[in-house]
Amino acid sequence: MATAAPKLTLVQAKSGTRMVATSGEGSVFDFPEPPWSEDAKSSKCSSCGASFGLLVRKHHCRFCGKIFCGKCCGSEITSTRQGFVDPVRLCEQCTPCVKKDNDFMAKQLPLLVAGASFVVSGESDTPIVCRVEKAIHKHITYGEAGRAVALRSITKVVDITSGEGSTVNGLNITYTGAGDERTLSLLLDGVAERKKSMQWLGALKKALQALHGPTPHHPPKK
Repeated sequence: MATAAPKLTLVQAKSGTRMVATSGEGSVFDFPEPPWSEDAKSSKCSSCGASFGLLVRKHHCRFCGKIFCGKCCGSEITSTRQGFVDPVRLCEQCTPCVKKDNDFMAKQLPLLVAGASFVVSGESDTPIVCRVEKAIHKHITYGEAGRAVALRSITKVVDITSGEGSTVNGLNITYTGAGDERTLSLLLDGVAERKKSMQWLGALKKALQALHGPTPHHPPKK
């Protein structure tokens, strides 16, 4: 399944200069610029509770949009998933999230796009290449017929193990297709570059965490 690459344009956004898709779909991993908390309604730092005034200035975190003092919002890091081209100000809570996202975009996503070999259940008895499409990273594609599974349709992944669970031999991917729940099994039996394929499966798990994990707007329940 080939998808045309989106046209990217530099835009001067409220939070800083961003590279955004102006035609076609952007990457499925793109993260939007958050709405900013209103200055007039914020009298104290969202983290430490310090009162704003002449000596304690207000700063918006570019990832969650909340208002903090300079001490609690002092990190400056480039937020790759948001398309920022320069480092932006981040709060203490969002800084590790952005670092984790940046690591995924720089190291794991290229592995997924490059692809790895697996024996795919119901497709072939010999290894074939599975990869995440390059343009917008929306699907896992595999097979000569260009079969595809949308990343956002995946609801669960479970390791396929043997030897009392000590050896991982693949991954069962549960997803929704045409209204039904389906399973795609990626097996490592007979795969020559087993290490590369294992790394690909690990990168896929991190991709799903990035897509379905908690965000600053929807934090995990305590």
